[in-house]
Amino acid sequence: MLLSKTGLLAAVAMSATTATAQDASYSQACKFTVECFEQDACAETDYDVALEYSFTQMDGDKGAGSGKAVDVAATRRVVVVHNEGAFVANAVDFESDRFIAAELFTLVSTAEGQARRITTFTDEPMVITYHGTCQGAA
Repeated sequence: MLLSKTGLLAAVAMSATTATAQDASYSQACKFTVECFEQDACAETDYDVALEYSFTQMDGDKGAGSGKAVDVAATRRVVVVHNEGAFVANAVDFESDRFIAAELFTLVSTAEGQARRITTFTDEPMVITYHGTCQGAA
């Protein structure tokens, strides 16, 4: 299901207004050692992403919020869903007039730190997946 910019903002805003707990902030240092490009064989890489986000706690250490993901290519605004140390961060492009962003950026980590970073380019369909770990602290 695709959400419009307005729908996505409303979902994040609604989660923040209905929460009964306080905000929490996290910083994650993600290190990726394997890169898989389309159907080619995977190869070693040395790629890092720094993620900082805050979220409104809705049930213990669970909630939704926003922040930024920084790598060598760009600083991206992200919407984050956090679940007791695990998270999914998706880049959000509020500046473009495009209906579908040129780059779909997703960063996923388990509470134990196993992580994937997935990029899909939409102008010429292409997928790149990175495998690694994220370590962080509240």
